[in-house]
Amino acid sequence: MCYIVFIKNILHLDDILPLILELKKAGMVSQPLFITHNREIYEYLRKNIVLYEGIISIDGRLSCLSRYKNRYINQIYNIIVLRKYLYKKVISIETSANGGSLLISLLVSYNRKVLKGKIIKSLIRNRPVEQGRNMVEYYRIAKGEPEKKESEKRVVKGCDYILLSHTKEQFERIFNQNLITDCPIINVGYTRGLPEWYRYLDKNESRYIPGEIKKPFLFFNLSRTGRWITGEDSPPLDQILKECLLVLKKFNDDIMTVFKPHSKTDMDKAIAIIESTGYSNYVFSYSHPWLMIKTRNLLFLIPYLQSQLMPIFWAVLQLNIHNMIQGFSNGIKAALCFLILLISSYIEIQNN
Repeated sequence: MCYIVFIKNILHLDDILPLILELKKAGMVSQPLFITHNREIYEYLRKNIVLYEGIISIDGRLSCLSRYKNRYINQIYNIIVLRKYLYKKVISIETSANGGSLLISLLVSYNRKVLKGKIIKSLIRNRPVEQGRNMVEYYRIAKGEPEKKESEKRVVKGCDYILLSHTKEQFERIFNQNLITDCPIINVGYTRGLPEWYRYLDKNESRYIPGEIKKPFLFFNLSRTGRWITGEDSPPLDQILKECLLVLKKFNDDIMTVFKPHSKTDMDKAIAIIESTGYSNYVFSYSHPWLMIKTRNLLFLIPYLQSQLMPIFWAVLQLNIHNMIQGFSNGIKAALCFLILLISSYIEIQNN
């Protein structure tokens, strides 16, 4: 069966790829095509070797629409990329809106009506209910939006199926919405815990941890510079990064730091901040966070990372430091004191 999956960002790919691996094992998927609308996201996904090679491992392909500056050339190019919609039954998985593309809408509609294709809307969210609800509220408060006393209507129609991680009631609680749909809902649960995904990661673990990374190491997920949300009442993230590094610098000679860039990380700024602190003994890696977290002798710091849920299933130590309170500088340093105690204890044990 031909699958075409539309991807908006790395989290969508991280959520849906484990499910596609399971379908491939069951013989239900053949040469899936993953498509991004954004060249920047496409290049970032290519760098994330674990996800990219996961696509390759199931005879899949990652492609990008609108590669060129000329819109007429782009239309021709996009039709070539999406040509299967014209002659083959396609199961389309939408992890986000189709980017407002009239061409995609027409092709998908044609395929569904004429060639009996299917449209699946993915609303997968791999996070616990309470965390999901808290994040929605955090974004609302940061943007200065008033609290909604009544649930909004979220209408999803014109699809054949909807994929949910939670029950419909839990989904509605997280987003404070009433999900209104005319199609069946399939509950897929926590996709990042599916067996085939774990087998793929375990099989390739040694390949995806660069040889230059020495254990023990500190795993540090970089965020964007500036503020994560416009209007957020907290110090900019570049300031937070610098404060963290100045505290951790004390242990820099003993423990290597592995920085994982985010798709929104301004690498020039990030490198400038790291160098301004005199930080050394570090590398950048685009390997999957799950492998970093699972590795033995691991100490890590994550300001914010969706994949922080993985340690729940592997009982790996984690510290989550993210915009704690007003007066953030003191809050960060207080939280880092705990991390410093852990690192100090670890070094002492290793030396003895």
